[in-house]
Amino acid sequence: MGIVYRRAGLDDAPAASSILAAAQNDLNQRHGFGHINVSPNPQNPHFVYCLNEEPEGIWVAEKDGQAIGFSLCWVRGSFWFLAQLFVLPGFHGQGVGQMLLEKALVYGSAEGVTNRALITFAYNPVSISLYARQLIYPRESLYTMVGQSQTVRDRWRAQGTDDRLGEIAPGALERVSGLDEIQLLRGIDEDVVGFPRDRDHRFLLQIPGSACYCLQGRGVPEGYVYVSADGRIGPLAVRSPEKLAGLLLLGLRQASETAEQISILVAGSNEQAMSLVLRHGLRIDQPLLLMASRPFGRWGCYVFRSPGLM
Repeated sequence: MGIVYRRAGLDDAPAASSILAAAQNDLNQRHGFGHINVSPNPQNPHFVYCLNEEPEGIWVAEKDGQAIGFSLCWVRGSFWFLAQLFVLPGFHGQGVGQMLLEKALVYGSAEGVTNRALITFAYNPVSISLYARQLIYPRESLYTMVGQSQTVRDRWRAQGTDDRLGEIAPGALERVSGLDEIQLLRGIDEDVVGFPRDRDHRFLLQIPGSACYCLQGRGVPEGYVYVSADGRIGPLAVRSPEKLAGLLLLGLRQASETAEQISILVAGSNEQAMSLVLRHGLRIDQPLLLMASRPFGRWGCYVFRSPGLM
């Protein structure tokens, strides 16, 4: 029996998580990143959330009743993003990834999509070539940065970082928790990345231990930063690059108090963010690549979340 391509269902969440882990671990091993070990999450919360919100954006490849690959994409306004596309290692080279990508590209085409983008591993030339053939080209180098919280705290004290947090006026930070507040962030997203992200905010705020801090300026939100219980910082967006350092430092402080290790995904062109996290002891752990059919985003005002959520 040949390979069947179908819409995903809730029962596919554990299999999709296992496929992602197997494919990424195989890639990491082959390219010298074996220290980055991905464990399957049977709950697969982002998969389930996207399935409930945008079921048309998820496809599964199946052979003899076994899921062997899947693709997941989302659309925000006129912007299309491929969050995940993974195939089990034993089925590489059989055109499964190409077909899953073609299925994903159909989603959103009727809504007037004007740009398509994704984040992939910089050391995966096969995938990069696959996307480039669809006119989705490399645009920006990204780097996962990691560091120990204790190191960050030691650097914090040595550099007098607390003094720099004084740049944030008292009372200017508000914790985001509700739908009305999410709507206030829409203008920041449209200004910095070029499209609204209400659905992404709703997902991030429902993650246990995830907190979003909004920077207010004269009654208008000027930026926001997310900090997760696992020490992940991002996304972070600010209207003006002058506000980035204060919010990023806040993120570092909060993350260092909740987890042993801190992680962040930074654009190579964002010199301010790169310099700041390097000074606080974080180091490059994994190179990634932002690809898009046309340039977009103000990356000097933005810190990414993850390859799946941008």
